[in-house]
Amino acid sequence: MLVEVESRANPSDVLDLARIAQLYEKATRTNHRLIMVTGYIGRRTYEVAARNNVEVYEYLDEE
Repeated sequence: MLVEVESRANPSDVLDLARIAQLYEKATRTNHRLIMVTGYIGRRTYEVAARNNVEVYEYLDEE
């Protein structure tokens, strides 16, 4: 399980996590869940996360 915590997530944060996961998977030959915990995530960023198999958990409500 790879977890990243961000106060405000944007698409580049999601892509960075996915890239790190690819490198880690090559090195260890294992698959891991990708999780991002964030205070705020926009719709576009959430869509990028879904395409890259990153689970997103928000800890603040969007207004």
